[in-house]
This record gives sequence, structure tokens and C-alpha cells, in this order.
Amino acid sequence: MYHAKVRPPSWLSVIKAGTAAFTGEARVVEDQWLPATETSFFGPGYRLSAEINPQQALFGSMPDAPVRLEGETTRAPDARLSLDAFYFPPDTLRRVPYWDYARAGVPQQVMVVLAEPALVRPLTGLKDNLPDAVKLIYGWTRLPEDKQKSAVMADLAKPGHSPVTYVAAFELLMATTSDLLGLYNTFLSLPGQTGAAIGGIVDELRSAATSLSDQEIKALAWRLLEGWVQESDPAALSSYIVWFDQHRQRTWSDDEKVREAVLAQVERASSLSFPGPYAKLWKQQIRNCTSALLRGVEGNK
Repeated sequence: MYHAKVRPPSWLSVIKAGTAAFTGEARVVEDQWLPATETSFFGPGYRLSAEINPQQALFGSMPDAPVRLEGETTRAPDARLSLDAFYFPPDTLRRVPYWDYARAGVPQQVMVVLAEPALVRPLTGLKDNLPDAVKLIYGWTRLPEDKQKSAVMADLAKPGHSPVTYVAAFELLMATTSDLLGLYNTFLSLPGQTGAAIGGIVDELRSAATSLSDQEIKALAWRLLEGWVQESDPAALSSYIVWFDQHRQRTWSDDEKVREAVLAQVERASSLSFPGPYAKLWKQQIRNCTSALLRGVEGNK
């Protein structure tokens, strides 16, 4: 189960901790309702067991026989997700587990990282680029630290990667540099990035910024503002708004120039319309984010 307010472990951390990864076919063999006292999320839900028949190794030694894995979901069997339906927000960073989709009698293609706990994600078809992302990320983690940046930049110079790849690459390289502003500049210039990837990178900077000095975080805030000005994708816009909301006290609440720039971007974001089937939902998402930020502004007066 995935709760939007609880950030799951990052792809990079799971892949680093994993002993093997593979694709395969999953079949539910047990789907049991549990009371709140018996779930990890302290609410009523379901514990599932699935048998997964390994098909293609991604890294490590793939099991030579079916493996049985367990997971939990808050969703009743008739309320499980479906890969061919629209859901909001789109799971572009692949955080929603297989267990939220799993149905008895319905085999599904999945990707597994054997870690503690195991990570299981549904695959959307033959063109799903998540397995390729996992292989690429794993390869980077096996390189010496002084070789990682050049390898990452060479691979990302070619467009078409999953947002998962960009965000994991950014997290990996954050550990090799103290120049977060420079790293953000580098990633913003990469070809083929989606709003989801930019949003994921800005989310990484939310927690990383807490360790910066006042001078460093203000410099980063100005650079993020420059990126925000040029952004029109709602996933990225949401992340920029939340970053400036979270770091209000240290970056712009007492700086009139930055404050005016932030509020101008909030107004711009609120006025935008978005294409596609999620247009109204993204509009509401932006409204929710800006409302939270503006409530903080009023509270500081």
C-alpha cells in the first residue's frame, strides 16, 4: 500500500540493498483480511501472498524456482487498482506496489527487487522501461565513486529514460558533491526530462536543503526560482511550491525580493491550465499546494 504522505524508500536505496532483481509472473495464492492490530500500517487491510515465477534476471542471481512473497494493502479485492484505468496522481515514479493491484485469478507481470522487505512493482507491458532503469541504476552503484558521475552523465545524455532513472541518478550524485546548486543545474539541462523527473529531483532537494548553511540555501532558492519560472508541468510545479512552502522561514519569509518572486510564481501556477485526462485534478492539486503555502504566509504576518 502507498500513502501519499508517507514517502517510501527511494529506488536507489532499495537497489543498493537488493541482492537480486528480476521480472516474472505473479499469481495471488492468499488474500486475507486483517484487523488494525495485525497490519504494519495500524489500520484494517489485507495481507497477500503471491507466487512469482522468475523470467528475466536484472541483477544478481535470479531464483531458479518460483518464490513466494508477501505484502499488504489497504484496498479490498474489489477496490484494487487496474493498469488500464486512470488514477491520480499518475504513478510516474513507480511508488505504488503490486499489492495494490493484486487480484486472485489474475496473473500479472511484475518486477521484483529482493531486499528487506522485497519490492514488487507491476509492469505495464513489453515497453515498460522500469526493468531497464533498475539495471542501469544498479550498474552505477557498482562503480567506484570517482567514476559514477561520468558514467551517469554519459548515460543520461541520451533521452528516453524513466523518471525513476533521473531521480535515482540525482540522489546517487548528491552523495558525491557538496555543490547541490551545480548538480541541479546539470540535471535541469539534460535532454528529455519530464515534469515528473524534475519534480522528483526537487523533492530530493527538500530534505537535502535542511543541511545547507543560510547562504547556501538562499542561493539554491534563487536557482530553483529560475527553474520554476520556466516550468509549466503540474508535477514539477507542485514540487517547487512544496519546496518553497517547507523552506519559507530560511529562504523568503523575511526577504522581500524573494518573497515577491515566490508569490508571483504562485499566482502564475494558479492561473495555468493543463492538458490531458488529469487536467482538472492537476488544477486542484496546484490549488491545494498554493493554498497551503499562502496559509503559511498569512500565519507569518
